[in-house]
Amino acid sequence: MCGISGFLGWGGQPADEQIARRMTATLRHRGPDDEGYYVDGPVALGHRRLRVIAPESGRQPLSNEDGSVWAILNGEIYNWTSAKPVSNISTACSPSRCGTREARFFSSRGIAWARNRSIMPSSATAWCSGLS
Repeated sequence: MCGISGFLGWGGQPADEQIARRMTATLRHRGPDDEGYYVDGPVALGHRRLRVIAPESGRQPLSNEDGSVWAILNGEIYNWTSAKPVSNISTACSPSRCGTREARFFSSRGIAWARNRSIMPSSATAWCSGLS
């Protein structure tokens, strides 16, 4: 499992990026392969990545197309071979590709939809939308 951190500035105060970086650094043992941050207004997210099968395209935090929703997550698509024809994803959903990009597609259809398609998100998924 990757390392996930985040916090909201007290009373709407701007989040301190250095605090987010220090928090996330303590999780290096959970994800030694990469790190990423999102800091905007009172919101700070941090991610330590454990790269299992994914190339560079799996960097986090990730966002929707217009940048209004940011997320850090950890999960695995277990049935990628059978999900591929159902999902209509433009990129192949295979072990040589990153599950994060596909997770955007699946999560955009709602958590219940994702759970019914053998996607196993972690319980430590953090979403921030319109907070800053």
